[in-house]
Amino acid sequence: MVSYLFRSVLVLVALNLLVKPLWIFGVDRKVQVLAGYEAYGHYFAYLSFTLIFNILADAGITLFVQQQLAVRRAEHRDWLRQAVLYKLLLSGFYAAVVLGLGTLLGLSDTRLLAGLTLLQLLLSWISFLRAVLSSRQQFGYSSLLSVLDKLLLLAPALGLFYLLQPGAPFTIYQFTHWQVLAATAAVVAGTGLLIYLKPAARGDTPPSSIGQIISGSLPFAAVIFMMFLHSRADGVLLNLLPGHPTQAGQYAAMYRFVDAATVLSYLAAGFLLSFWSRHLQQPEVIRETVDKIFRMMLAAAVLVGVVFFFHSSFLQELLYHRQDPAAARVLQWGMLVLVPAFLIDIFGTLLTANRRLRTYLWIAAAAVVLNLSLNLVFIPRYHALGAAVVALFTQSFMATALLLVCIRRWQLQPRRASVVRLLLLTGVLITTGGLLQLSNLHSWWQLVLLGVVWCLALPLLGLFSPAWFVRWQEQN
Repeated sequence: MVSYLFRSVLVLVALNLLVKPLWIFGVDRKVQVLAGYEAYGHYFAYLSFTLIFNILADAGITLFVQQQLAVRRAEHRDWLRQAVLYKLLLSGFYAAVVLGLGTLLGLSDTRLLAGLTLLQLLLSWISFLRAVLSSRQQFGYSSLLSVLDKLLLLAPALGLFYLLQPGAPFTIYQFTHWQVLAATAAVVAGTGLLIYLKPAARGDTPPSSIGQIISGSLPFAAVIFMMFLHSRADGVLLNLLPGHPTQAGQYAAMYRFVDAATVLSYLAAGFLLSFWSRHLQQPEVIRETVDKIFRMMLAAAVLVGVVFFFHSSFLQELLYHRQDPAAARVLQWGMLVLVPAFLIDIFGTLLTANRRLRTYLWIAAAAVVLNLSLNLVFIPRYHALGAAVVALFTQSFMATALLLVCIRRWQLQPRRASVVRLLLLTGVLITTGGLLQLSNLHSWWQLVLLGVVWCLALPLLGLFSPAWFVRWQEQN
């Protein structure tokens, strides 16, 4: 029954592994090198600000629409039209608030602020279109739309940076304009795809008025806002609190890798929300997917964490063409946040599918208060490294709380054997990484051997099996 979900997740991961690394390391990283750490840190601070308030452009309607359509297995055009109208109104409200509040807070680069505001609006609409596709169980098209804006930019950007004008100056303003054009094209393509694909037959009537949609989506909005605030406030604080301007750039360099990894878990969570919402009355299906998704995602997080912990200096110099021990330490500790971040995506999505949003909101709010309080103390003293360690601590707090709630409420937790196997994998990788550090092998060979050990350990420890993807028992 769950093989269709796993195949869809596999397609999603494959597409993102093909496109996102080229984008992040071939394009986004190159922009930081060409524009400079200080300029990119400036861009990152403005980007974080627009992301924090991005919830105003959505107000939870995307998750609400996805959950409602998946549960009812039907789609009403009148209801969806009302949702689109509501989202258009929210888009205008978001733009007014961000531009106005940004000016009041001293974000005086209006050109950059306006460009990033428009970009966030377009990305929000892409997420909305993907949510409708996922609610129809069209996971393949949703996967393609998740990378389309980046895919459209890859050829011209790589051609310019590495063939036509290698090393030529490139500004963050040009980068923003390019992203806006690509996102616009993706929105047009996604809209056309929804018009082309016929919706499901009519069924139970979902909320039909804008007022009902607003009341239903507000709890989702509150949770999303808290999550954005928790994950992005440190980037803004690094730019506002006393410290050297390059600190925000160092943190942005680390966060690029975090974004690259967590975007996969975030996109997979979109599939899980639709799937779990549809199968709420089948606890065995939920238990099976929770356990297997837990194994796959945590195994990947552990590998990435170990790689960056042992090889942060090498990767820092390789990707940014400079030796920076401080930035390498930020990378070393900051990447460990992937483990709790993946847990949050799994168990937070499970709470969302079950409409336990009040509990989720309280946990997220507590994590935000803890995060802001600690960052106000640690950022002025330890700068980017302090922000990275605080993020690791507060994300772990949230992940633990969400896991405990799922265990207490529904006895939905990974099997003990899965936890033990993941701990064994972690021990094997740490031991291998430590021994390789004592050898005279080049870092490239050490990374290859770590990857080989990981690939061999997954099937031996039962953390992955091709059978999960080939059994077909899906029942709509």
